[in-house]
Amino acid sequence: MKSIGQTPFNRLSVQSLVCIAFAALLSITPKVAAEDVNHMPTKGSAVAAGAYHSLFLAEDGSLWSSGRNNKGQLADGRSRDRTHPLRVDTGVKAVAAGSYHTLILKRDGSLWASGNNTWGQLGDGTNRHRRTPVRITDDVRAMAAGEDHTLILKNDSTLWAVGRNQFGQLGDGGTRNRNRPVAIAYGVRAVAAGGNHSLFIGANGRLYVMGDGQHGQLGLGRNRNQNTPTPMAEGVRLIAAGDRHSAFVKKDGTLWTTGDNWFGQLGNGNRRNLNSPVQIVKDVREVSAGDDHTVFILSNGNLMGMGRGNRGQLGGGRRQDVRVPQLIMTKTRAIDAGREFTLVLGADRALWAVGSSNFGQIPGHSRQDRIVPEKLLAAPIQTTE
Repeated sequence: MKSIGQTPFNRLSVQSLVCIAFAALLSITPKVAAEDVNHMPTKGSAVAAGAYHSLFLAEDGSLWSSGRNNKGQLADGRSRDRTHPLRVDTGVKAVAAGSYHTLILKRDGSLWASGNNTWGQLGDGTNRHRRTPVRITDDVRAMAAGEDHTLILKNDSTLWAVGRNQFGQLGDGGTRNRNRPVAIAYGVRAVAAGGNHSLFIGANGRLYVMGDGQHGQLGLGRNRNQNTPTPMAEGVRLIAAGDRHSAFVKKDGTLWTTGDNWFGQLGNGNRRNLNSPVQIVKDVREVSAGDDHTVFILSNGNLMGMGRGNRGQLGGGRRQDVRVPQLIMTKTRAIDAGREFTLVLGADRALWAVGSSNFGQIPGHSRQDRIVPEKLLAAPIQTTE
């Protein structure tokens, strides 16, 4: 693959690719770890939101899931939706949720995946859906799950990509789908996967983009797809990719957005799409992008949101789109935005959620929308639904 300017990427050796493929073939699918227990933990270390499913990582490393399970994305060995959370794994370090697939990073550095595999996004060399997590690779530091593709960041700072590639979102110079991870770049610090586009931060803080650019989500000043990593901004610390928009935070704490703005998800006060980033606010600590809404945490812990609010995902007691940032709640630590809902980790590590729960993605006794943030209490788990 040819380099572009000072882009820090390069194809890794064929031997490396063969090794990862061989490891995937020899991976052993574990016995189903799903277990009905008395109570879901009230405090967590991370949350991840898919299209209609939720993942909750507890402080003790146990992983819990709820919501839609039509492709096995709850990783419980079944295909039944759940309105109450189920413990599906232990010894987990981090999680990521795509639209209909789930990525699980274990404390030993191994990466596991379950759910939809139509485009090969699970990276196991097949296109079969997996109800029970299958081991993909090892020595993983972080990962990101898009709508139909997956990005994997190894401990050696190499970036690997797998899954749908129709728009060039894998960044390998082509548009052929992949069901085994392919090496894309080195010197990578962070990754984010959107609907059909990808973002990553290089070692020097430079932001690179690839994939679908038809709505301006690549921020390159034009509405064109890119099938190789292309530099877009400098001095970037955090990144987030929505369905058709992107957000990033610079080292000075300023939040920038670009792309589709039909619902006001860019937060600049109007509904016009942008193909060049615009600065929105300062003092931002965290950011996440859902399908059509964006949420971020200020340095004082206040959670703000903008964009589509049809299911109450922006809080405020309303189902209303918001074109400029509005306060959702205070004293927050971490966030993840799904299709029409938002998961929140409070400053005290308590779990909160707001928005749609039509498939039980907000655990509780009803599938009704939550238009104000709801604390997820340690209610008894139902063993039958």
